[in-house]
Amino acid sequence: MVPILLFLPQFFGFTSIGMKTVAGITIAHSLASSLSDMIVHRQNNYIAKDLVMAIGISSLTGALLGGIWSKYLAEELLLGLFGTVALTTSVMILIKELRDQKALWEDKDEEDNEAVQETLEFNKYLALGAGAVVGVLSGIIGIAGALCTCP
Repeated sequence: MVPILLFLPQFFGFTSIGMKTVAGITIAHSLASSLSDMIVHRQNNYIAKDLVMAIGISSLTGALLGGIWSKYLAEELLLGLFGTVALTTSVMILIKELRDQKALWEDKDEEDNEAVQETLEFNKYLALGAGAVVGVLSGIIGIAGALCTCP
């Protein structure tokens, strides 16, 4: 969505939209999307509540800080951060896809979601730290939460 908002208006001869405005638009879009996703996943009992709370609280705090910091950052830096996060996410998706393909060839069965939720163990401090980093990036460029948490 960011590249479309950045380059499409200019392509059609309209005034270009700045990165800070684009970040604001994508934050609003991501919030609405995340809330609807949460509702659906909660209805299907696919949420590990302890993990969501750990990542969610630190991510929210980081996003607020990132939003404040973004006011003082140059647009070129915001574009550079967006490019870095997008490239990193692309590599993460490629690695995950390669692992999934390897698992298919090895005939490994996936566990049931309910069983995974009951036995999910995680490092709380790592989750808090990762949530904070993703939150700060989300607040700065507007989409890091979607890019970093989905792959």
